[in-house]
Amino acid sequence: MFSCGDDGKTFVIDIKSGKLAFTLPVHVDTVNDIVFSSNGNWVATCSYDKRISIFQLSMMTPKHKLKAHAAPIMKMAFIGQNKLFSVDKNSTGIIWNIYTAKVIERLEGIHDDVTQVVTADNDQFLFLGTALGYIIVYDLKTYKQLSRMYIKLKSSITSLIFDEETKYLIVSCEDGRLLYYNIYEGEDRLKSLLKEKKYASIHSYVEVNPLLAYTKIYQLVSNLWDNTLKKAIVYLQKSDKKTAMKLFNLFKRHT
Repeated sequence: MFSCGDDGKTFVIDIKSGKLAFTLPVHVDTVNDIVFSSNGNWVATCSYDKRISIFQLSMMTPKHKLKAHAAPIMKMAFIGQNKLFSVDKNSTGIIWNIYTAKVIERLEGIHDDVTQVVTADNDQFLFLGTALGYIIVYDLKTYKQLSRMYIKLKSSITSLIFDEETKYLIVSCEDGRLLYYNIYEGEDRLKSLLKEKKYASIHSYVEVNPLLAYTKIYQLVSNLWDNTLKKAIVYLQKSDKKTAMKLFNLFKRHT
């Protein structure tokens, strides 16, 4: 069991004996968060001292002190085996390489105090819950913000958990509510629209839920569009504009 406190210390307790096993490197101010890598090799602590300590549990040795934040660091999350996300009191988010201790990316568009962090769908997405009830989502492959208001609730986000089996984002709020969101909400409708060949409507659904762009259904439509575009170019090169334009009928939005 790991226990952190206002004194900047992190104690590791053997839960069988109840005795102190060892301590982690000390911060000079309050420890705000502690996270573990999925393989159990790494533990990270962050503090009001604007530092992150990386400790290698397998070797029982300190690894790095990460320094790049200009404000107290509030929350963290490991991404896979070699990356770490951290966010500070100024809403600055950083992606780190924990082997090199280098900054990989600074995330743009965090507009509120981050209260909770979780990665989702095998580290494809990063969800941030905020004090004003926003849930922001990023693509962890490109580090681009997919939505600055993926979900908007009326009270502060107090906890975020992602269920990999059901693909549900589970959200708890300061007002006592516990909410479940299917991050691929609308996928069944995409399947129906694909069968009906209403490709433009599929794009409209993705505008509402940007995570649908990561589904197999949407990828099929994207491939279909690419193939259609290639065929249309061939017809245009033959000066057959009428046939080329007819190919795009299924992708037109009808009012």
